[in-house]
Amino acid sequence: MARLPAEAFWFTFARNEADSLEMNVDGTTPVNFDVSPDGDCEIARIMFQLQNSNIHPDTFAGLSALSNGVKVQCVEADGTLVTDFLDGLTLKSDIDFGLLAGVDTPILAGVGNGDDILHVRWTLRRATAGKSLELTGGRILRFTVQDNLAALTQFRIFAQGKT
Repeated sequence: MARLPAEAFWFTFARNEADSLEMNVDGTTPVNFDVSPDGDCEIARIMFQLQNSNIHPDTFAGLSALSNGVKVQCVEADGTLVTDFLDGLTLKSDIDFGLLAGVDTPILAGVGNGDDILHVRWTLRRATAGKSLELTGGRILRFTVQDNLAALTQFRIFAQGKT
């Protein structure tokens, strides 16, 4: 009989309070998108996918660079800040994804419906000397949209890890 590994690999999308994974929202009133798995886990990789026309490093997925940006934080269940991954900065343009992912930020031009796609792979083990992000005791990985991103074709984030 086959046995399941003690540590199961999983992935999940960041979701808002309405359980939507679509991050192309009007965040002029900030909207939180959380990765909050049931139980403790380790997150090894975060994947960002943005789709729109005219994606360029100086824009945010084809929109003008953002005024307030997207926060990337780890918080306690009550919202208390544990880690600000950008140390007070936010993701305001495509080039800012390099602060998290280095060179793992390819732009694919004119695919699918003709839109450009920006894929960002943030491998936490490469950025943190071989360590994953541990979400224990109800900790949450939170992405906060603070600008109007409704004009984007698509914006999604998902996390990969193990329980």
